Amino acid sequence: MTGVLGAGPEPEYLLERMGWLVRLRWIGVGGVLLTVVCAGVLRVVDQVVPLLAVTLGLGVYNAYAWSRWRSLTQKPNPGPLAPQIFWQLVGDLVALAFLLHWSGGAENPFVMFFAFHMALGAMLLPGALSLYLGLVAASLHGLIVLGEFAGVLRHHSLFTGPAGVDHLAHPALLWRTPGFVLGYLIAFTLMLFGTIYFVRSLVERHQRTEELRREHERVAVSHERLARIGEIAAGVAHAVRNPLHGLINSVDLLIAKGTSDPATNETFSLMAEACRRIESVTQRLLVLTRNAPLMKEPVSIDSLVQAAVKMASPRARGSGAQIETKLAAGGVVEADADRLTEALINVIDNAVDACRDGGTVTVRTLSAPDAGGVCIEVADTGAGITHGDLAKVFDTFFTTKPVGEGTGLGLPIARRIVEEHGGHVAVDSAPGKGTRVRFLIPRTEASGPSKEQA
Repeated sequence: MTGVLGAGPEPEYLLERMGWLVRLRWIGVGGVLLTVVCAGVLRVVDQVVPLLAVTLGLGVYNAYAWSRWRSLTQKPNPGPLAPQIFWQLVGDLVALAFLLHWSGGAENPFVMFFAFHMALGAMLLPGALSLYLGLVAASLHGLIVLGEFAGVLRHHSLFTGPAGVDHLAHPALLWRTPGFVLGYLIAFTLMLFGTIYFVRSLVERHQRTEELRREHERVAVSHERLARIGEIAAGVAHAVRNPLHGLINSVDLLIAKGTSDPATNETFSLMAEACRRIESVTQRLLVLTRNAPLMKEPVSIDSLVQAAVKMASPRARGSGAQIETKLAAGGVVEADADRLTEALINVIDNAVDACRDGGTVTVRTLSAPDAGGVCIEVADTGAGITHGDLAKVFDTFFTTKPVGEGTGLGLPIARRIVEEHGGHVAVDSAPGKGTRVRFLIPRTEASGPSKEQA
């Protein structure tokens, strides 16, 4: 029953409920017809003909509703269904109001069927339409009761006394009392809207439970899928790295020997760069799939940033981006320098890719005393990220880069590493305004010397 609230129920659910409502109305028409016949035979009511007319009219109306529903089931796009259900329920309420008027009005215990229709409306209709249905029911019944009280409408009393007594000579005196009529109308209205509130509360709770169950199933499937991908990725990374290292060493030897042909030397350099990119991808896969403990030690944040920028600079020169550093004495923290450097390089690489047309990447350190730590910020002047993609930047294997250029592992790995250090990562971006990524690392001062990174 997901989708019953909020924007409205799903079309498939509403279409199935429309058929259920039509079948339920056939049962109601049969029950009312049998009740009217029995009441007429027993002289419980004095107006059998109008009651039969209303019952037969309801049957004709339901035949039309049945044919309408059958035609909608044949259409690929049946259109908005909630308003049609609303008007069907309004028709039921009108018929019920007339049936009650000619059979005792508020004296008739079947007046409780108004509450039954409120429950149906609360289950099948969006919030506004269910409230409108309550207003229609309260107005219909209230007008009849007030009309009978004022003498505009004749009050048709039920007769349940001994046989042979003219019940028309003994009107229900309670309906001549203003206080009773007012109290009855207030209680009746509260019953209607109370029923709507109660049923909608149950429906909302059921919807939340159903949505939570589906979300748990989605997360479980996602975790299972990621686990399988992780196993495959780790196996591929291990299988590739050994021959890759041999290839990298061979290319390095060729570069060291050099040749007199500049084009050949440039080709060797391109080969080396390509091999190192493959090595970077395999390294990221292994970091993502392993659960190695952190090797923490005192680390100078400014030195760590300088080392990361130094490693990312060759890629920046190749793409035309400029990297600027603005260090503000970030201080010393307890951290795994290699892992934290890897996280920072991932973010800088993304920023460099976003500035291929000559943009600027600014890496700065900031003190964050209010948060009890130090902030490392990487800001670029690239194209930025749309609002829809921004919500998915930490999803594993999600990337906004062209096919074949991005792995979708940089930010997920970076966040995992920073969170293992007790910090968190924040990303701010907007189309045309660039992107800013912030690492907040808790500052844990250490007494020993910090690890300086060249």
